[in-house]
Amino acid sequence: MANHADPVASGLVASFAKPGGNVTGLSLQARELRVKQLQLLKEILPSLTRVAFLRNPTIPFDLNELQTARGR
Repeated sequence: MANHADPVASGLVASFAKPGGNVTGLSLQARELRVKQLQLLKEILPSLTRVAFLRNPTIPFDLNELQTARGR
């Protein structure tokens, strides 16, 4: 795995803590970062009511990230 957006969700590894097998590579872990970014944005702009994400919902990782950002 050279670089993978979400190896856990895709089933490539069991978990980040215990991936199992022999896999070496990088993960962006962007889903967790999106949640934190939204929290920080809300702290900076408490009156914020809407945020736009420009993503392609036909790409599984993008759809996953959108669902995470929405809290689903």
